[in-house]
Amino acid sequence: MKKSLNERISESRLLLQNPYAYLDGDGEFGAVIPFLKPATSYDEVIEKRRLMGNPYASLADIDDEEFVANEEPISELVQKIIGSFSLREINAQKKEQYSVSEIEEQARSLQLKIWQEREQIWAGLPVPSRPLHILDPVMALKFIGYECDIQETLGQFYSNGKLVEVAATIDNSAKKVNLAHRFSKEVRKFTAAHELGHALLHKAVELHRDKAIDGAMVSRVGVEFEADKFATYFLMPEKLVRSIFKRIFLTDEFDLDETAALALGISDYGLAKKKFSTTRELSKALARAERFNGVHFNSLANIFGVSIEAMAIRIEELKLVKKI
Repeated sequence: MKKSLNERISESRLLLQNPYAYLDGDGEFGAVIPFLKPATSYDEVIEKRRLMGNPYASLADIDDEEFVANEEPISELVQKIIGSFSLREINAQKKEQYSVSEIEEQARSLQLKIWQEREQIWAGLPVPSRPLHILDPVMALKFIGYECDIQETLGQFYSNGKLVEVAATIDNSAKKVNLAHRFSKEVRKFTAAHELGHALLHKAVELHRDKAIDGAMVSRVGVEFEADKFATYFLMPEKLVRSIFKRIFLTDEFDLDETAALALGISDYGLAKKKFSTTRELSKALARAERFNGVHFNSLANIFGVSIEAMAIRIEELKLVKKI
């Protein structure tokens, strides 16, 4: 007996693990991810854009994801820092060296405080209604008392015998950060978060110049490594990345088998194994992917506003892909 349209849709929704799957104009089943489902009306879209403070947000940006960066206890030391975020208290707590767990805790604490104080921070502006959109390093710099300017260019300097373009400068004595506009928005965002890390963590940085950084975690040491780690933790919080990754790829750890390759749009498993021959290549594919298992969505890199390379490294760091 031929199945009814409703039965076919129900079966496909079950197969896709998605109650929003639909039959498209070509007779194929498509879907939108539940937490990225479009609003029910144009007016609702406009209202959500207003609440998000982003009049250009796509439908895939509009979701109700809860902030998950504050579920674990925060240390007494960090509680002291986030109590008022006075610069005097921040400077008094700065250390010569930090463990990666301490850096992550600092980033998480700042996220929590910004979320709690968002009404005051965005006073006179549309207040973000989604936690993902408070992860703005420029607003965070403003929150801790730093001025942040964007200029077309900041000049050049020599590094290891090569002339490179300055991406940012930070002057801790003047409490000011400058960013070069000529770099991509993803690079500017990561660079701003890097300078935010310097502002929060480091005493010795009086006038600091940085090359363009996109989160690729090139070989860096000391305060530069610490600032890079802070930027990673601030822009891509672990629990938020894990949550969104699982909703998109339906797993806690992506394993490239025949079914997964097909869901990525590659019917030839041998070709998929050749194309993604390293963990990094597979991670980059997942970072840039905009379709999986018949579902369209904004890529992870786009959702978090970072480069594909930075997102791929974070995916690997969190062991969200099975090592090849």
